[in-house]
Amino acid sequence: MGKSIKKNAIASTLLKSLNIIFPMMIGPYLARVLSTTYYGEFNRAASIVSWFVPFASFGIYNYGIRAISKAKNDEKQLSYLFTCLFFIGVFSGLMTSIIYIGYVYFTVDVSLMALYLVLGVQIFTQFCCVEWMNEAFENYGFILVKTFLIRLLNLVAVFIFVKEAHDIVPYAWIISFVNLANYLVSFVYVKKNVHFVKVHLPDLKKLLVPLISMLLLANSNMLYTALDRLFLSMQSQGEYITYYTFSVTITQVITQVINSIVIVTIPRLSNYLGEHREKDYYDLLDKSSRIFFMLGIPLCVGLACLGKSAIFLYGGEEYLLASTTLSIFGIRTLLWLADQSMNYQVIFPYGHERKLTVIYVACGCINLLLDGLLFAFHIYQPEYYVITTMISEIFVVGLDIRLIKKYIDPRAITVNHQFFKYLWVSLTFVPITMMFKWVCHYQYQLNLSFIMTTLVMVITCVIVYFAILFGLKDTILWDIYAKMKKKWAK
Repeated sequence: MGKSIKKNAIASTLLKSLNIIFPMMIGPYLARVLSTTYYGEFNRAASIVSWFVPFASFGIYNYGIRAISKAKNDEKQLSYLFTCLFFIGVFSGLMTSIIYIGYVYFTVDVSLMALYLVLGVQIFTQFCCVEWMNEAFENYGFILVKTFLIRLLNLVAVFIFVKEAHDIVPYAWIISFVNLANYLVSFVYVKKNVHFVKVHLPDLKKLLVPLISMLLLANSNMLYTALDRLFLSMQSQGEYITYYTFSVTITQVITQVINSIVIVTIPRLSNYLGEHREKDYYDLLDKSSRIFFMLGIPLCVGLACLGKSAIFLYGGEEYLLASTTLSIFGIRTLLWLADQSMNYQVIFPYGHERKLTVIYVACGCINLLLDGLLFAFHIYQPEYYVITTMISEIFVVGLDIRLIKKYIDPRAITVNHQFFKYLWVSLTFVPITMMFKWVCHYQYQLNLSFIMTTLVMVITCVIVYFAILFGLKDTILWDIYAKMKKKWAK
């Protein structure tokens, strides 16, 4: 294999770290500059746009990674497949944009139309997104450098152009422009290795079947977090959608780093299966999923324990009421970890995305029903919408396990005793954080005492967690320790 999976993981982890650092610089600034009313309107518009984007992208991203990973050694087939997927993306982006403009024209207030149209630029420009080519070729070094420069551009633009409480349209322009710049840089880079060729209409039609499956899969995911945001955007209190959005943002910022462990393995796992290298597949699956859970589970539990502190640092005292939503999100993300591993490392590489789509749609309908009941009874607090999604995702994980058992191999079920071992050890964070808050008279005031207490609390939790795992002789941790010890000895 041409590229090291370790180097890919390091580059991808650094990439995800950039996706933490920059939002953590921009988010608190926006929360303090933009008024809660205008920020609420922005998040309401963004939640609507998020429903159209998957239709514009048409499942091309996920399908492209797998298809290109299998065809990347055939230059002719590579260019042909790239051309087909690109032009399908142009058509789907154009049609979705027309529908979106119609929606905005007939439903959005004139005073907010500029905001919706500017954010809607992201819908049409989805066809320029060819990052799936870079991921299939494992070009994580390029993605890392590009992301740093684009994120830096975004940061500078926000500080220059967003200065007043009502500057939501300038902020929308920044997001759409930076998003397009990100796509165009990747497009130019990719075009050095592939070129457009003449394609045949029957071949485009053949691709529609798997792409529609991917489209349904992408949209079935919309029946969870995006659906919650949609219901919250339909009620009059704009701060509720902001509370939910802040919780999603903080959670995603944290999980993006460890998610790179799963993402970088997708091309390699697909390649192993394509070459019938079953042992290599299961070895990589076991090691990568255990590292994923070893790092991800304590992050989720820690977020649940320190939700109020995280919200205070991110948004300030004005958004402290969002802390309950964030804490519940931390617990819910445990289910996301389980689903993410089984979905992208097992079910997807084995080609069972249609069955997975059925699972997502069926369980998403449960969330739709529960969200509908909350809305009908005028219950708008965002924490309840997180709980309905948790209930739905419990069914998702259970059905994921059943699917793998029945159609693949029980050995591929990653939610096993190791998952629960990391969970039990992480629960030590609960008494540790409670003790700190009681002994240190924890007060939410942005001063040195608050920052130092929070920092010491986090460090204590980390030390206790890894000390217990070390004492339990966790295989992954001991392997890392042995390699580090060997390097130190040189």
